[in-house]
Amino acid sequence: MLHHSVFLKFKSETSSEEQAYFIAESRKLAQIPGVMNLQVLEEFNATNPYTHGLGMDFEDQAAYDVYSNHPIHNRFVQEFWLPRVEKWQEIDFREI
Repeated sequence: MLHHSVFLKFKSETSSEEQAYFIAESRKLAQIPGVMNLQVLEEFNATNPYTHGLGMDFEDQAAYDVYSNHPIHNRFVQEFWLPRVEKWQEIDFREI
């Protein structure tokens, strides 16, 4: 089992409406074959520099590779992530 997490901070000029749209679009990642347990997260600890996060699980590396190269994922990155996200931290874990 693989767990993929990405924590992010929106660009300062990203309006609350744009953030809501981003979040709605991020939920569509669950449509990609192999994505399990999609979580869309909002930070509640003000000391953390990241305000939101996405987490999901994959059965194996092959499922993760399908996700990484899927048109829904690529569209999300190009049309929603890059224009609105200032910084992020990606963390991928393999269950041992």
